Amino acid sequence: MKKIFLILLTLMFIGMIYAQSPEKTTARKVNIPNIEQRIEENLILDFLKKCNKEIKESTINDKPLRSIRYASFASILNIWIKYRWLIADTGLNKQWLVKTRELFVYMRNTQAYIKTAKLRRESNTAKFKQANKYMDLAYKRFFRLMEKVEKVPVKVRRTAMVKKDMWQRAMRKKYNIKEKSWYE
Repeated sequence: MKKIFLILLTLMFIGMIYAQSPEKTTARKVNIPNIEQRIEENLILDFLKKCNKEIKESTINDKPLRSIRYASFASILNIWIKYRWLIADTGLNKQWLVKTRELFVYMRNTQAYIKTAKLRRESNTAKFKQANKYMDLAYKRFFRLMEKVEKVPVKVRRTAMVKKDMWQRAMRKKYNIKEKSWYE
């Protein structure tokens, strides 16, 4: 029994030694940023139109979206808001997108409260009715936000594009990448 245990222990030890990935044993690789990454304005606007459509259908059918849906909308918007060259690529106003994301977060929290109140059988309380009114107001605010897409002035976008181009040139030079910029 002891021999079998020692053999298994030895095999496990040998397996652990040889299972290490070659990246950890070799020199550290350089993390090259995605220099040519670009987000199109249509991508964001199409996503927001899809959200708008889903929310309208849920209000018409009187079947509210689940709170996790609003959270997923907010998280996707958050990824785009954190993108460094959002203004240069899309020309959309970052504060407008932040308002939209915050509205999704608010809708998620309100919907979560409404669902828990229904589960607790507190649907006759004044607080529950007020939450439903707030949810309707949030829908109206969202629909108003979607009617008027806010963009940055042309001069601001042009300045952001120049900054992005300078950054791309510096990164190409740093990592020895031979590619042309967007205007060459």
